[in-house]
Amino acid sequence: MSAATGAAPLRIGILDGDDIGLEIVPAAVRVARAAAARHGLQVEWQPLPIGRRALDSDGHALPLATLAALQAAGYNTF
Repeated sequence: MSAATGAAPLRIGILDGDDIGLEIVPAAVRVARAAAARHGLQVEWQPLPIGRRALDSDGHALPLATLAALQAAGYNTF
């Protein structure tokens, strides 16, 4: 439960992507983590592979596991 709201933790899927995403997404996640901590929100962060790194490791730019996680109930993308 989140201390601020009494709700279940917010679940956020992190899609680093390629190119600028490799620099921007981690910085944005750090800011979001700090904001959540400041306001007592609990967040479950779920890194989800996508793009070139996913292609190299999984053989697909959008792996089925990533797509399934995005389609699952309760996921937001960041």
